[in-house]
Amino acid sequence: MKRGARRRTLLGWGVVRVEGRSMAPTLEDGDYVIVRDYGPGRRRPRVGDIALLDHPRLGRLLKRLADESDGHFSLIGDGVATTPSIDLGSVPPERLLARVVWRVARGTASTPSRSAGGS
Repeated sequence: MKRGARRRTLLGWGVVRVEGRSMAPTLEDGDYVIVRDYGPGRRRPRVGDIALLDHPRLGRLLKRLADESDGHFSLIGDGVATTPSIDLGSVPPERLLARVVWRVARGTASTPSRSAGGS
């Protein structure tokens, strides 16, 4: 997903367009995803979630939460065309904006697999 991508929200729900191939085959370039904000009174981030986040160097990204250590989450992409995890680093929970709950792709809709390319 490119830097500066916008999400539209209504009552904690939003729509985001996937840009790039770093999360393929789970999310493909041009797909849309429905996201649910993390926040007070909502489900906390979990390892395995695909999260919309505000990365300190790379801007808005969609990445899988791979591991949690010292309150920070490490990030991975599901595809081979992704930035290596070591370069992405880890992020604190306050950088996590929302989790992907639904994928809309080329005339179909589905929930993203928690096992595709990650925990």
